[in-house]
Amino acid sequence: MLDDAGATQPAEADDWRALMDDAEKVAALMSANGLAPEETWVGRPEHRYDPDELCTLHTRYGRRNQRWLSLGDEARRSTLAAFRASLDERPELLVWRPEVVYALARRP
Repeated sequence: MLDDAGATQPAEADDWRALMDDAEKVAALMSANGLAPEETWVGRPEHRYDPDELCTLHTRYGRRNQRWLSLGDEARRSTLAAFRASLDERPELLVWRPEVVYALARRP
């Protein structure tokens, strides 16, 4: 929807997520920083947004916010109305299931 509204892409940022996107990388990072990894695992927690919460998230934070701010007032209004309507039609968009790497470590 942001593309359709003509939102600009923000400058590329460093993607640090690739440094810790699996349990082995997280354990290696902990070891390299003086910690003794005890356990690492991957899980998929679930968060259910309400429509207002999700709209706030997308219009006030992160890279989507940067794109949002590149739009004029009318484009913002119409894009937000279309996004809200899509949430009514597709409630699965309100559920977020990220892959998360969990880790426990101790100081040696």
